Amino acid sequence: QIAKTLAAAYKFGVPIAFGTDAGVFPHGENAREFELLVNVGVPLEKALQMATFLAAEALGESANLGQLAVGQAADMVVLPVGAKTDVKALMTPVAVYKAGRLVEQSQ
Repeated sequence: QIAKTLAAAYKFGVPIAFGTDAGVFPHGENAREFELLVNVGVPLEKALQMATFLAAEALGESANLGQLAVGQAADMVVLPVGAKTDVKALMTPVAVYKAGRLVEQSQ
């Protein structure tokens, strides 16, 4: 039912932002939301936007968050080659930066 509702919402233009309230998998596995979105027909590029600047817009923080730009706060996930076309690649980040500092790096 969740997938059907999400697909209908996307089809009818309801604003969707990636978040921690997905409710269909454990906290900490939030990247699985990308796969859920893609499986209901959201293009991967649009799903990536939902997790970045569209989420910032929903929070009213697009002037400060949501994109890599001078003057914006930025946490960053470095993804493997192919992440723009393979939703599974989003599950295995190469590195994670928080406030400009490396906090995790794959071997």
